[in-house]
Amino acid sequence: YTEKPAPMLFMLWWAGAAAQHSLPLQFNDPLVTTEVGSDNVESSTDGLSGVATFGGIQAIEFEPAENMIYFAEFERGTIRAIDLKTNNITTIVGENSVDESSRRDGIGTNARLGFARSMVLANITGSGTRDSLVFVDRTMSDGRIRMVDLSTMNVTTLIGYGSAIITDGPIEQASVKIPRQLAYSPKRNEMYFTDDRRVRRVSFNTTGGTHVVDTIAGGASLSGQLDLNTEDAYRDGPSSRSRLSYPTGICVTANDTVYFYDHFPIGAYIREIDLRNEDTPVTPVNRTGIFGGSPEGRLAVAGSEAFGASQLLISAMFLGSISSINLTDKPQNGAILLMGDNMIISERQDGAGTNARFQTASNAMALTYRTTVGGMFAGENGAIRYITESLPTASPTTIPTADPSSSPT
Repeated sequence: YTEKPAPMLFMLWWAGAAAQHSLPLQFNDPLVTTEVGSDNVESSTDGLSGVATFGGIQAIEFEPAENMIYFAEFERGTIRAIDLKTNNITTIVGENSVDESSRRDGIGTNARLGFARSMVLANITGSGTRDSLVFVDRTMSDGRIRMVDLSTMNVTTLIGYGSAIITDGPIEQASVKIPRQLAYSPKRNEMYFTDDRRVRRVSFNTTGGTHVVDTIAGGASLSGQLDLNTEDAYRDGPSSRSRLSYPTGICVTANDTVYFYDHFPIGAYIREIDLRNEDTPVTPVNRTGIFGGSPEGRLAVAGSEAFGASQLLISAMFLGSISSINLTDKPQNGAILLMGDNMIISERQDGAGTNARFQTASNAMALTYRTTVGGMFAGENGAIRYITESLPTASPTTIPTADPSSSPT
Protein backbone atom coordinates (compact mmCIF):
# COMPACT_ATOMS: atom_id res chain seq x y z
CA TYR A 1 0.00 0.00 0.00
CA THR A 2 1.31 3.46 -0.96
CA GLU A 3 -0.57 6.73 -0.73
CA LYS A 4 -0.93 8.15 -4.24
CA PRO A 5 0.66 10.07 -5.76
CA ALA A 6 4.06 9.03 -4.34
CA PRO A 7 6.74 8.37 -6.96
CA MET A 8 9.40 9.72 -4.60
CA LEU A 9 9.70 10.22 -0.86
CA PHE A 10 11.69 12.84 0.95
CA MET A 11 12.80 13.28 4.55
CA LEU A 12 14.07 16.38 6.24
CA TRP A 13 15.67 16.65 9.57
CA TRP A 14 17.37 19.43 11.47
CA ALA A 15 21.08 19.00 12.12
CA GLY A 16 21.87 20.72 15.43
CA ALA A 17 24.37 19.60 18.05
CA ALA A 18 24.62 17.39 21.09
CA ALA A 19 27.54 19.31 22.54
CA GLN A 20 28.88 16.82 25.04
CA HIS A 21 29.27 14.30 22.22
CA SER A 22 31.16 16.69 19.91
CA LEU A 23 28.56 16.59 17.15
CA PRO A 24 29.15 19.62 14.91
CA LEU A 25 26.52 22.24 14.17
CA GLN A 26 26.31 20.92 10.61
CA PHE A 27 27.04 17.72 8.73
CA ASN A 28 29.79 18.52 6.24
CA ASP A 29 31.49 15.15 5.73
CA PRO A 30 28.94 12.52 6.83
CA LEU A 31 29.84 8.86 7.30
CA VAL A 32 27.21 6.16 6.65
CA THR A 33 27.55 2.68 8.19
CA THR A 34 25.15 -0.26 8.53
CA GLU A 35 23.97 -0.82 12.11
CA VAL A 36 21.72 -3.81 11.37
CA GLY A 37 21.09 -5.40 7.99
CA SER A 38 18.87 -8.12 6.55
CA ASP A 39 19.57 -9.72 3.17
CA ASN A 40 16.12 -11.34 3.21
CA VAL A 41 13.52 -8.54 2.97
CA GLU A 42 10.67 -10.92 2.13
CA SER A 43 10.24 -12.30 5.66
CA SER A 44 10.18 -11.10 9.27
CA THR A 45 11.86 -13.26 11.90
CA ASP A 46 13.15 -12.36 15.35
CA GLY A 47 16.65 -13.08 16.62
CA LEU A 48 20.11 -11.62 16.79
CA SER A 49 21.43 -9.28 14.14
CA GLY A 50 22.55 -11.36 11.18
CA VAL A 51 19.82 -13.93 11.84
CA ALA A 52 16.72 -11.74 12.18
CA THR A 53 15.04 -10.54 8.98
CA PHE A 54 12.88 -7.51 8.22
CA GLY A 55 11.66 -5.49 5.27
CA GLY A 56 10.77 -1.88 4.55
CA ILE A 57 10.74 0.66 7.40
CA GLN A 58 8.74 3.90 7.35
CA ALA A 59 8.67 4.57 11.10
CA ILE A 60 11.60 4.48 13.54
CA GLU A 61 12.46 5.91 16.97
CA PHE A 62 15.45 5.69 19.32
CA GLU A 63 14.95 5.41 23.10
CA PRO A 64 18.23 6.52 24.76
CA ALA A 65 17.57 5.41 28.35
CA GLU A 66 17.32 1.73 27.39
CA ASN A 67 19.42 2.05 24.21
CA MET A 68 16.56 0.67 22.13
CA ILE A 69 15.42 1.23 18.56
CA TYR A 70 11.73 0.82 17.76
CA PHE A 71 10.65 0.47 14.14
CA ALA A 72 7.53 -0.45 12.20
CA GLU A 73 7.52 -2.60 9.10
CA PHE A 74 5.23 -0.79 6.73
CA GLU A 75 3.69 -3.75 4.89
CA ARG A 76 3.93 -6.33 7.70
CA GLY A 77 1.71 -4.75 10.38
CA THR A 78 4.35 -5.06 13.11
CA ILE A 79 6.30 -2.88 15.50
CA ARG A 80 9.66 -4.36 16.45
CA ALA A 81 12.45 -3.49 18.89
CA ILE A 82 16.24 -3.72 18.66
CA ASP A 83 18.15 -3.87 21.95
CA LEU A 84 21.43 -2.21 20.97
CA LYS A 85 23.13 -3.70 24.05
CA THR A 86 22.67 -7.21 22.62
CA ASN A 87 21.61 -6.54 18.98
CA ASN A 88 18.57 -8.75 19.60
CA ILE A 89 15.47 -8.01 17.49
CA THR A 90 11.99 -8.86 18.79
CA THR A 91 8.41 -8.25 17.64
CA ILE A 92 6.47 -6.32 20.29
CA VAL A 93 3.21 -5.46 18.45
CA GLY A 94 1.33 -7.13 15.59
CA GLU A 95 1.46 -10.43 13.75
CA ASN A 96 3.34 -9.98 10.46
CA SER A 97 0.23 -9.39 8.35
CA VAL A 98 -2.01 -6.51 7.30
CA ASP A 99 -5.75 -7.08 7.07
CA GLU A 100 -7.75 -3.87 6.94
CA SER A 101 -10.82 -5.55 8.39
CA SER A 102 -9.02 -7.05 11.39
CA ARG A 103 -7.32 -4.01 12.95
CA ARG A 104 -7.87 -4.00 16.69
CA ASP A 105 -6.44 -2.71 19.94
CA GLY A 106 -4.89 -5.16 22.40
CA ILE A 107 -1.76 -6.24 24.22
CA GLY A 108 1.44 -6.73 22.22
CA THR A 109 1.18 -9.28 19.44
CA ASN A 110 -2.57 -9.64 20.02
CA ALA A 111 -3.06 -6.16 18.54
CA ARG A 112 -3.51 -5.78 14.79
CA LEU A 113 -2.15 -2.88 12.72
CA GLY A 114 -2.54 -1.43 9.27
CA PHE A 115 0.32 0.39 7.55
CA ALA A 116 2.44 2.35 10.08
CA ARG A 117 3.82 5.49 8.42
CA SER A 118 5.34 7.58 11.22
CA MET A 119 6.27 7.18 14.90
CA VAL A 120 7.28 9.37 17.87
CA LEU A 121 8.06 8.76 21.54
CA ALA A 122 5.90 10.95 23.78
CA ASN A 123 5.04 11.55 27.45
CA ILE A 124 1.33 10.73 27.61
CA THR A 125 0.69 8.75 30.79
CA GLY A 126 2.24 11.31 33.16
CA SER A 127 5.21 9.18 34.17
CA GLY A 128 7.62 12.05 33.47
CA THR A 129 9.35 10.12 30.71
CA ARG A 130 8.61 9.52 27.05
CA ASP A 131 6.74 6.35 27.80
CA SER A 132 4.50 5.87 24.76
CA LEU A 133 5.04 5.15 21.08
CA VAL A 134 2.52 7.13 19.03
CA PHE A 135 2.15 6.14 15.39
CA VAL A 136 0.07 6.80 12.27
CA ASP A 137 -1.87 3.71 11.19
CA ARG A 138 -3.28 3.92 7.66
CA THR A 139 -5.23 1.68 5.32
CA MET A 140 -6.92 2.35 2.01
CA SER A 141 -10.15 3.30 3.77
CA ASP A 142 -9.11 5.35 6.81
CA GLY A 143 -6.32 6.72 8.98
CA ARG A 144 -5.89 6.62 12.73
CA ILE A 145 -3.36 7.76 15.30
CA ARG A 146 -2.63 5.00 17.79
CA MET A 147 -0.25 4.48 20.69
CA VAL A 148 1.68 1.76 22.54
CA ASP A 149 2.14 2.11 26.30
CA LEU A 150 5.69 0.76 26.58
CA SER A 151 5.20 -0.28 30.23
CA THR A 152 2.38 -2.69 29.33
CA MET A 153 2.63 -2.99 25.52
CA ASN A 154 -1.07 -2.11 25.40
CA VAL A 155 -2.10 -0.71 21.99
CA THR A 156 -4.98 1.79 21.95
CA THR A 157 -6.46 4.23 19.43
CA LEU A 158 -5.59 7.82 20.37
CA ILE A 159 -7.44 9.68 17.59
CA GLY A 160 -9.73 7.99 15.13
CA TYR A 161 -11.31 6.86 13.17
CA GLY A 162 -10.61 8.25 9.71
CA SER A 163 -13.40 10.67 8.81
CA ALA A 164 -14.44 12.84 5.88
CA ILE A 165 -14.56 15.77 8.32
CA ILE A 166 -11.67 17.14 10.40
CA THR A 167 -12.80 17.92 13.94
CA ASP A 168 -10.74 19.72 16.59
CA GLY A 169 -11.42 19.75 20.33
CA PRO A 170 -11.02 17.28 23.22
CA ILE A 171 -9.19 14.23 21.91
CA GLU A 172 -12.15 11.94 22.59
CA GLN A 173 -14.24 14.02 20.16
CA ALA A 174 -11.54 14.83 17.60
CA SER A 175 -11.29 13.12 14.24
CA VAL A 176 -8.59 12.79 11.57
CA LYS A 177 -8.96 12.55 7.80
CA ILE A 178 -5.63 11.66 6.15
CA PRO A 179 -2.93 11.73 8.85
CA ARG A 180 0.55 11.41 7.35
CA GLN A 181 3.51 12.33 9.59
CA LEU A 182 4.12 13.10 13.28
CA ALA A 183 6.59 15.25 15.24
CA TYR A 184 6.91 15.70 19.00
CA SER A 185 8.28 18.48 21.21
CA PRO A 186 9.33 17.20 24.67
CA LYS A 187 9.87 20.80 25.71
CA ARG A 188 6.21 21.69 25.10
CA ASN A 189 4.80 18.14 25.45
CA GLU A 190 2.96 18.67 22.19
CA MET A 191 2.64 16.51 19.09
CA TYR A 192 2.25 17.97 15.60
CA PHE A 193 0.91 16.12 12.59
CA THR A 194 -0.04 16.72 8.98
CA ASP A 195 -3.61 15.79 8.10
CA ASP A 196 -5.14 16.32 4.66
CA ARG A 197 -4.43 20.04 3.98
CA ARG A 198 -3.67 21.08 7.56
CA VAL A 199 -1.02 20.99 10.26
CA ARG A 200 -2.59 20.03 13.57
CA ARG A 201 -1.45 19.78 17.18
CA VAL A 202 -2.17 17.59 20.21
CA SER A 203 -1.48 19.26 23.57
CA PHE A 204 -1.00 16.43 26.06
CA ASN A 205 -2.32 16.88 29.61
CA THR A 206 -0.47 14.54 31.98
CA THR A 207 -2.21 15.66 35.19
CA GLY A 208 -5.50 13.88 34.57
CA GLY A 209 -7.06 16.46 32.25
CA THR A 210 -8.10 16.10 28.63
CA HIS A 211 -5.71 16.09 25.69
CA VAL A 212 -6.76 18.77 23.17
CA VAL A 213 -6.44 18.81 19.36
CA ASP A 214 -6.32 22.05 17.34
CA THR A 215 -5.24 23.30 13.89
CA ILE A 216 -2.13 25.52 13.64
CA ALA A 217 -1.82 25.87 9.85
CA GLY A 218 -4.13 25.48 6.89
CA GLY A 219 -7.30 26.75 8.52
CA ALA A 220 -8.35 28.34 5.23
CA SER A 221 -7.48 25.33 3.07
CA LEU A 222 -10.33 24.43 0.77
CA SER A 223 -11.87 21.02 0.42
CA GLY A 224 -12.51 19.48 -2.98
CA GLN A 225 -10.81 20.75 -6.12
CA LEU A 226 -8.53 23.77 -5.92
CA ASP A 227 -6.49 25.45 -8.64
CA LEU A 228 -3.08 24.65 -7.19
CA ASN A 229 -1.30 26.58 -9.93
CA THR A 230 -2.22 29.91 -8.37
CA GLU A 231 -0.39 31.81 -5.64
CA ASP A 232 -3.56 31.86 -3.53
CA ALA A 233 -3.48 28.06 -3.29
CA TYR A 234 -0.47 28.24 -0.96
CA ARG A 235 -1.33 31.49 0.80
CA ASP A 236 0.85 32.33 3.79
CA GLY A 237 -0.60 33.82 6.95
CA PRO A 238 -1.81 32.91 10.44
CA SER A 239 -3.55 29.58 10.88
CA SER A 240 -7.01 30.89 10.08
CA ARG A 241 -5.87 32.40 6.75
CA SER A 242 -3.07 30.09 5.58
CA ARG A 243 -3.66 27.49 2.88
CA LEU A 244 -1.78 24.24 2.36
CA SER A 245 -1.87 21.84 -0.55
CA TYR A 246 -0.36 18.43 0.26
CA PRO A 247 1.59 18.65 3.54
CA THR A 248 3.44 15.46 4.45
CA GLY A 249 6.69 15.44 6.46
CA ILE A 250 6.96 17.56 9.60
CA CYS A 251 9.54 18.30 12.30
CA VAL A 252 9.86 20.62 15.30
CA THR A 253 13.09 22.13 16.63
CA ALA A 254 14.12 22.83 20.21
CA ASN A 255 13.69 26.58 19.55
CA ASP A 256 9.96 26.10 18.81
CA THR A 257 9.91 26.19 15.02
CA VAL A 258 7.86 23.70 13.02
CA TYR A 259 9.05 22.86 9.51
CA PHE A 260 6.83 20.97 7.11
CA TYR A 261 6.93 19.87 3.50
CA ASP A 262 4.12 21.03 1.21
CA HIS A 263 3.68 19.96 -2.42
CA PHE A 264 2.06 21.81 -5.31
CA PRO A 265 2.05 21.13 -9.07
CA ILE A 266 4.33 24.16 -9.45
CA GLY A 267 6.82 23.07 -6.80
CA ALA A 268 7.49 21.27 -3.54
CA TYR A 269 8.16 23.75 -0.73
CA ILE A 270 9.42 23.71 2.84
CA ARG A 271 7.35 26.00 5.08
CA GLU A 272 7.69 27.04 8.70
CA ILE A 273 5.56 27.97 11.72
CA ASP A 274 6.87 29.97 14.70
CA LEU A 275 5.20 28.40 17.75
CA ARG A 276 6.27 31.28 19.96
CA ASN A 277 3.92 33.59 18.06
CA GLU A 278 1.17 31.70 16.33
CA ASP A 279 -0.18 34.91 14.80
CA THR A 280 3.03 34.94 12.76
CA PRO A 281 2.31 33.88 9.18
CA VAL A 282 3.14 30.44 7.88
CA THR A 283 6.14 31.31 5.75
CA PRO A 284 8.30 29.54 3.15
CA VAL A 285 11.85 28.46 3.90
CA ASN A 286 12.39 27.38 0.32
CA ARG A 287 10.41 27.80 -2.88
CA THR A 288 13.11 27.16 -5.42
CA GLY A 289 11.70 23.89 -6.78
CA ILE A 290 14.91 22.01 -5.96
CA PHE A 291 12.91 19.00 -4.78
CA GLY A 292 11.88 18.01 -8.27
CA GLY A 293 8.19 18.42 -7.52
CA SER A 294 8.05 15.33 -5.31
CA PRO A 295 4.55 15.02 -3.82
CA GLU A 296 5.80 13.25 -0.70
CA GLY A 297 8.13 14.61 1.97
CA ARG A 298 9.27 12.90 5.16
CA LEU A 299 10.77 14.89 8.04
CA ALA A 300 12.54 14.25 11.32
CA VAL A 301 14.47 16.51 13.67
CA ALA A 302 17.70 16.25 15.64
CA GLY A 303 19.50 18.62 17.98
CA SER A 304 19.73 19.98 21.51
CA GLU A 305 18.40 22.88 23.56
CA ALA A 306 21.73 24.69 23.21
CA PHE A 307 21.44 25.49 19.50
CA GLY A 308 18.94 26.71 16.96
CA ALA A 309 18.39 25.03 13.61
CA SER A 310 21.23 25.56 11.16
CA GLN A 311 20.78 22.89 8.52
CA LEU A 312 17.98 20.93 6.90
CA LEU A 313 18.89 17.62 5.28
CA ILE A 314 16.69 16.31 2.49
CA SER A 315 16.80 12.62 1.73
CA ALA A 316 15.40 11.63 -1.65
CA MET A 317 14.42 8.03 -1.05
CA PHE A 318 13.97 6.69 -4.56
CA LEU A 319 16.96 8.68 -5.79
CA GLY A 320 19.20 7.41 -3.00
CA SER A 321 20.64 10.80 -2.07
CA ILE A 322 20.71 13.18 0.89
CA SER A 323 21.17 16.92 0.38
CA SER A 324 21.36 19.87 2.76
CA ILE A 325 20.02 23.41 2.96
CA ASN A 326 21.71 26.11 5.04
CA LEU A 327 18.98 27.76 7.13
CA THR A 328 21.17 30.70 8.11
CA ASP A 329 20.98 32.05 4.55
CA LYS A 330 17.34 31.48 3.60
CA PRO A 331 17.11 33.93 0.67
CA GLN A 332 19.86 32.04 -1.18
CA ASN A 333 19.36 28.59 0.30
CA GLY A 334 20.20 26.04 -2.34
CA ALA A 335 20.62 22.32 -1.86
CA ILE A 336 24.05 20.64 -1.76
CA LEU A 337 24.40 16.89 -2.29
CA LEU A 338 25.93 15.26 0.82
CA MET A 339 25.32 11.50 0.50
CA GLY A 340 24.32 9.01 -2.16
CA ASP A 341 24.42 8.95 -5.92
CA ASN A 342 21.00 10.08 -7.23
CA MET A 343 20.45 6.66 -8.77
CA ILE A 344 16.94 5.25 -9.06
CA ILE A 345 18.04 1.89 -7.58
CA SER A 346 21.29 1.39 -5.71
CA GLU A 347 22.89 -1.48 -3.84
CA ARG A 348 23.56 -0.71 -0.20
CA GLN A 349 27.10 0.51 0.46
CA ASP A 350 28.72 2.09 3.51
CA GLY A 351 31.06 5.02 3.06
CA ALA A 352 31.66 8.74 3.41
CA GLY A 353 29.52 11.32 1.66
CA THR A 354 28.63 10.58 -1.94
CA ASN A 355 30.46 7.24 -1.79
CA ALA A 356 27.63 5.88 0.39
CA ARG A 357 24.70 4.11 -1.27
CA PHE A 358 21.12 3.63 -0.07
CA GLN A 359 18.90 0.71 -1.05
CA THR A 360 16.02 2.45 -2.81
CA ALA A 361 13.99 -0.48 -4.07
CA SER A 362 11.29 0.34 -1.49
CA ASN A 363 9.62 3.59 -0.50
CA ALA A 364 10.42 2.77 3.11
CA MET A 365 12.84 4.97 5.01
CA ALA A 366 12.77 6.80 8.32
CA LEU A 367 15.18 8.76 10.53
CA THR A 368 15.73 9.26 14.25
CA TYR A 369 18.39 11.05 16.31
CA ARG A 370 20.70 9.12 18.66
CA THR A 371 21.04 11.60 21.51
CA THR A 372 23.49 9.58 23.61
CA VAL A 373 26.30 9.73 21.07
CA GLY A 374 25.12 12.13 18.39
CA GLY A 375 24.36 11.08 14.87
CA MET A 376 21.26 9.53 13.31
CA PHE A 377 19.69 6.18 12.54
CA ALA A 378 18.09 5.71 9.14
CA GLY A 379 15.68 2.86 8.49
CA GLU A 380 15.46 1.75 4.87
CA ASN A 381 14.58 -1.41 2.96
CA GLY A 382 16.09 -4.27 4.99
CA ALA A 383 18.59 -2.19 6.97
CA ILE A 384 19.11 0.37 9.69
CA ARG A 385 21.98 2.70 8.86
CA TYR A 386 23.94 5.02 11.15
CA ILE A 387 24.97 8.51 9.99
CA THR A 388 27.51 10.67 11.79
CA GLU A 389 30.12 13.30 11.00
CA SER A 390 33.46 11.79 9.99
CA LEU A 391 35.53 14.95 10.31
CA PRO A 392 37.28 15.78 13.63
CA THR A 393 35.17 18.15 15.72
CA ALA A 394 35.91 20.78 18.34
CA SER A 395 36.53 19.77 21.93
CA PRO A 396 33.24 19.40 23.82
CA THR A 397 34.58 21.70 26.51
CA THR A 398 34.30 24.62 24.07
CA ILE A 399 30.54 24.13 23.61
CA PRO A 400 27.85 24.54 26.31
CA THR A 401 26.52 21.20 27.52
CA ALA A 402 22.87 20.42 26.73
CA ASP A 403 20.62 17.92 28.49
CA PRO A 404 20.19 14.98 26.08
CA SER A 405 16.83 14.11 27.59
CA SER A 406 15.43 17.41 26.30
CA SER A 407 16.59 16.84 22.73
CA PRO A 408 13.85 16.16 20.18
CA THR A 409 14.07 12.95 18.13
